[in-house]
Amino acid sequence: MPVETNTFCTLGTHSLLLCTPEVTLEIDKQSGEWRQIVLRAGEREIVPAGGAVPGFDILLDGRWLAGPPELVQWEQRTESGQFALMLEMNRDPFHVRQWILVDPDGMGFRRFLELRYRGNSTGVLKALEISLPAIRMYADDAGVLLTPNHFPFRSLDLAAVARLALNRDRTDADYAAGRPAPGGIETFPDNWNGLVGIYHEPSHTGLYTFSPPSPAPIAFAFQERSRGFAISALQRLEMILQPGQSLATTVQHVRFFATSWTAALEEYQKRLPAWEFAPPHDVPSWVTGATFYETAIPQWGGCDGLLRALPALRGMGVDALYLLPIWSAVEMTKQMRLTSRHDPSWQRRTLPHLITDFESLDPQIGRVEDIRQLVSAAHSLGMKVVLEYVFHGVSEPSWLLQRRPHWLVRDEQGNSRASHGWEPGYSLDWANPEVQDYLVALGGRQIQMFDLDGLRVASPFWKESNWSPAAGRQPFETNLAGVAIVERLRGEVKRVKPEAVLLCEVHGPAFVRCCDVLNMDSVLAWLARLGRDEISPRDLHEYLRDMRLCYPEGTLLQFGLENHTTAFWQPSPRALRGAAISRPLFAVAALAGDLVSIYHGQERGQEKFLRQLLTLRKNSQVLSQGLVLHRGLRWKGDRHLVWLRHLGGAFALITASFDSLWSRVSIEIDPDLLIFFTQESVHHRRLFPALSEPETVSLAQLRNWHVDLDPYTVVIDLFEDQPRSS
Repeated sequence: MPVETNTFCTLGTHSLLLCTPEVTLEIDKQSGEWRQIVLRAGEREIVPAGGAVPGFDILLDGRWLAGPPELVQWEQRTESGQFALMLEMNRDPFHVRQWILVDPDGMGFRRFLELRYRGNSTGVLKALEISLPAIRMYADDAGVLLTPNHFPFRSLDLAAVARLALNRDRTDADYAAGRPAPGGIETFPDNWNGLVGIYHEPSHTGLYTFSPPSPAPIAFAFQERSRGFAISALQRLEMILQPGQSLATTVQHVRFFATSWTAALEEYQKRLPAWEFAPPHDVPSWVTGATFYETAIPQWGGCDGLLRALPALRGMGVDALYLLPIWSAVEMTKQMRLTSRHDPSWQRRTLPHLITDFESLDPQIGRVEDIRQLVSAAHSLGMKVVLEYVFHGVSEPSWLLQRRPHWLVRDEQGNSRASHGWEPGYSLDWANPEVQDYLVALGGRQIQMFDLDGLRVASPFWKESNWSPAAGRQPFETNLAGVAIVERLRGEVKRVKPEAVLLCEVHGPAFVRCCDVLNMDSVLAWLARLGRDEISPRDLHEYLRDMRLCYPEGTLLQFGLENHTTAFWQPSPRALRGAAISRPLFAVAALAGDLVSIYHGQERGQEKFLRQLLTLRKNSQVLSQGLVLHRGLRWKGDRHLVWLRHLGGAFALITASFDSLWSRVSIEIDPDLLIFFTQESVHHRRLFPALSEPETVSLAQLRNWHVDLDPYTVVIDLFEDQPRSS
């Protein structure tokens, strides 16, 4: 019999939830097993029958609770016009309610657990894994796994990804070793966007799963199953449970789609504002389109050396200095030089990120007055100055270790822990209100002390759990508190100096609302891979397109080719300095990002090119402030990269060649992009590499545009609406 969309019906001993005519979810009333969750493409089932209990596994007191849960009852409910299934079950020592709520449009569902601990004594919960065994493709036609914004896993066959799956033996070993998280891909609130998709390209069907702001850190893992592959969300719920205590897991969303992967991401982007993932509205105007120069004062022999270099940097197009840490730090021993990651170009006598005193300058930096003079000189040239702010932890001989021992993170044996694995160092408990107050106030004092124009926060994520009984909080709360500190810090920075900026070394939408700019190290890694010919320009195009859609519109992203950590990469991006391919790579960083960063020495041998490109960018509003678009463009070949920047009635078409030979590229522009123009013809000028005379071209010509390129060059064409005659 016909079944209406978004309705329940009973089929014998089963209940069938029909999401849409193409998506069904069937559950056995008696056992709670998934009979099937099917996304159909014609007669083909893209996601095969599940045949397994909607799974969850718990790591409690050092062991995984094994076996299927005992089903207590099954209910069908309606809440706020949405259909829901509730499976009530036991998994000793937990009583569990598992909720499945269907989205109003019928193209997905949300899932979460409510657990009540019934143990007779205190229990130690380490992780809770919610698997979705029905999210599978056929093994012989698996489709691809899509993980935008995380460079190692862009588009891999699921068979390869399955080898990265969470292994329980390995997980136990990870925890025993005190590592911060089990295996898998890190997600909220860490350094990723928490979005994973499976896409079957032949039928243009697929699904994706994600979690909005979470009450606990999450890692996605991938598991091989008998008829395909599954995605599971492992929640790092590191908790000390008391008898009778209740807890709720993260809400996991699953969305089906029968469109392109890009269209699915566009839908995901529209959902972000509902979770308050929106950029702040008071970002200083000087930030958009700015060029930052990352450097350490010791690289210039002190403040005087850097001060003398300021006019040349300003002449090259630099708008702001980004200074690496300046505070007292651990002095490097001979053993450290042999065993630690050490870059002598800027670390010199100390390891600047291992701070011993947050309020005492490193002697090799100079005096407080020297920093003030440097900042004042930069301001006189129209430049801003931003300082790196590192608050992961402290190192010996810090006064905090003696006076504030309760500020430190402790393991289960009560021992202090190294922050982010950095030795020798001690992790600060970010969830401690006293620690938060100190770090926020310290950030404001740094702005005031030197008249700085902002701070750049180093890695406010991947924090160790604090198991100290004296903390009075759940261990995992330390990790989540990084977002709270950044949010409070931005408020303090704005209070001290309204035009100051807060940059964060992080990517993922969780931090969008609490900082002005995100530093996208993931893009840096992709550019380095392209420079080494490990990926094609088209691969980079797809990555940039997908990555942009993972953020709400208006989010400012900073790109670059190098930074202070890339010297440790093997091979290092420094090997590309001066090479012809570095020119189009830098053009991508400068013109596909909202801000660009140049690392100390990167400009050598490329000064003329950088000056020309950065000057053009600074003088063109569409290049510095325009919306970046990677959609609606088609071209043949895989040695070119094409994108747009749009502002008002103008857009710039940017074409970069990564070919070692002369080439011609034909570009098809989607007619939907041409609605920006109000007439059938537009003004055209070539802006780069040389300025051309203006000409008039028709929209028909623009729909199929041709660009001739020399090897490793960049061409920028500007198209503007013609003024209407009066």
